Amino acid sequence: LREKGVEEIEYAVFTHPHADHIGAAAEVVRGFRVKNVYMPDVAHTSKTYLDLLDALEADESVSVRRAVAGESFSIGEVTFDILSPIEDKYSDLNLYSAVLRVTYREKRFLLMGDAEQPNETALLASGESLRADLLKVGHHGSKTSSSADFLAAATPEICVIECGADNDYGHPHKQVLERIKEYTSEIYRTDICGDIVITCLGGELNIAYERQ
Repeated sequence: LREKGVEEIEYAVFTHPHADHIGAAAEVVRGFRVKNVYMPDVAHTSKTYLDLLDALEADESVSVRRAVAGESFSIGEVTFDILSPIEDKYSDLNLYSAVLRVTYREKRFLLMGDAEQPNETALLASGESLRADLLKVGHHGSKTSSSADFLAAATPEICVIECGADNDYGHPHKQVLERIKEYTSEIYRTDICGDIVITCLGGELNIAYERQ
């Protein structure tokens, strides 16, 4: 963020308390002018999560809001709709993931966090439009997510999968890649591409990445 010249963050969304999703959240809150934070209403006992709570408590200028379906905010022409979590209680932290639909002019981006198939089923039942020009694939490409019905509703043109190289979980799973390939061959993975930067000026999406 500093390399990009960022000094102020209008909205930070911390999808859920797992460390691979909020690992630097406390540093972000302490190191930048953060105006608003959205996070799901679920507690965790990890040091990473407790550090984030301490950072938020220490900075009274940050407005902390509950990430829940129906919330939305805008920055200029860009609208952010929180589509999930829909329920108040879940059996697993991943299911609390904040799912964002980002709309800029004619383009739609769907950011799934670690949402899994129960979330996808609820999203389909909600009647919300899930069409996505770009889909940030749920749960690192795990077979717990990206169900056939969900992908049929999203019909993504571009997919991004965030996963570590040679990770112990086998992400992304083969069956997920096969399901995605029914809709697009444009699949970008951080384990292969490194850092991925996608820009949009309202028309086509421009994709740059660290390595071939």
